[in-house]
Amino acid sequence: MDKRISMSTMLRWYAFGLAVLGAMLCLAFLTPFNDRNMLLMAGMGCLIASPVVMIAAWMFPLSEEITDEGQDKTIQ
Repeated sequence: MDKRISMSTMLRWYAFGLAVLGAMLCLAFLTPFNDRNMLLMAGMGCLIASPVVMIAAWMFPLSEEITDEGQDKTIQ
């Protein structure tokens, strides 16, 4: 159980770091606002990816608990 909690915690910190990095890139390279500004696009990508990683951090322990319940607990 603690391995799943540590993985979830690591993913939450990673999502927070992505959000901070994305915000910094977007604010630092706001001009010129066009599709050729690759650092601005990378910042937007980080901002989009951070909630996806956060959702994965929330779902990871839940999916592991579901698979644990489905296993046969008898001693062989």
